Amino acid sequence: MGGRTARYCCGGIWPHVWREDGNHNWDAVENIIEPYLPHGITVVLDFSHVPQWLWADPGDPDLNQQSAPEWVNFLSFIKIGSVKPPVNYTAWEALIRETVHHLNVVKKYGIIFEVWNEGDNAWRELGLWLEQPPSLGRFRVELLMKLRYGESAGIDTMKSHIEQYREINLTEIDECEQLLTDILGTGTGLTDQIRALTITYLKSFKESIITWCDDSLDALSRWEEENRSRRA
Repeated sequence: MGGRTARYCCGGIWPHVWREDGNHNWDAVENIIEPYLPHGITVVLDFSHVPQWLWADPGDPDLNQQSAPEWVNFLSFIKIGSVKPPVNYTAWEALIRETVHHLNVVKKYGIIFEVWNEGDNAWRELGLWLEQPPSLGRFRVELLMKLRYGESAGIDTMKSHIEQYREINLTEIDECEQLLTDILGTGTGLTDQIRALTITYLKSFKESIITWCDDSLDALSRWEEENRSRRA
């Protein structure tokens, strides 16, 4: 948790919220959000797990196996079926829209949403979502999911999403680096060594964001050109 945001991984929450009949149990997620609000903290939630009723076969024993490695026993509630793509993208899109509408329009919480959690983790959840279409290349999962279940968002909207992501993150990194320099100085004590290591990490993180943004914008442009060529 940082000074302005609190990120909550919702893998174990959404199954208690989402209902196939649409009568969702919003209290389960509202009870997590509301304690942060009086402190001016913005909550970040992820949509990283598909409910059982959107699995290909909820009764399949293989899909009901633990997704995470066995040594991560505290994540035993996350099943393989929940980290695979939904069987119905239209229903999945509707579910996401309902959730965003309720939390940010009806309740006005101002939630920041992510569409996956640790996509590059050891059990390769992201790989299950990146199987098709191959022409998209190495997209971040946010963009791939928009293309898969919400192409109507448009290329320009997705490019704008990337530009905003870059601007916000680079600004925050620069602010953190300046804060570390101003407060902790440049000495040689243990605290200063930690400061130096943190700044090194921030610079590396900054480079990775720039690289991802550039690669994603290029990939979107290529995908747009491929579609243009096919329509010609």
